[in-house]
Amino acid sequence: MIRYRDLTEEQKSLICNGCGPKGGWVPVPELFLHEVCDHHDFNYWIGYRERDRRKADYQLWEAARKKARWDPVKQSIAMIYFLAVRAFGMTCFHYAEKERDEHDLERALAEKQSQNGEGEGNRNPLPNGDRLSLNDQDGRA
Repeated sequence: MIRYRDLTEEQKSLICNGCGPKGGWVPVPELFLHEVCDHHDFNYWIGYRERDRRKADYQLWEAARKKARWDPVKQSIAMIYFLAVRAFGMTCFHYAEKERDEHDLERALAEKQSQNGEGEGNRNPLPNGDRLSLNDQDGRA
């Protein structure tokens, strides 16, 4: 079982993007909720069933309310964000036959690295991007 607090920064950057949908066309202000939204993104990435989505949304609301403390404006913002994810979050949630696990995370990281040309076979030890020729060991053609 994967836990949010155990994620590396690289894993968080793959899964989480703060408030609002990843690649969304409307920017959502983060205000005081960046970490809360990242944890919610993680729960949506894990996915599974509608009751897991509902649990993730209520966890977002509780965490946002706790972070808002006694500030009525921040409490209102927490409620608005909760209502927004309840109303519009279904397209971002990973509905599946099972929760995602460590193997899914490893596959997602490997896929991202291969898309970025960072796979094992694509690593280039030369800082300027030159490739070392097999015929000429000093790198000059």
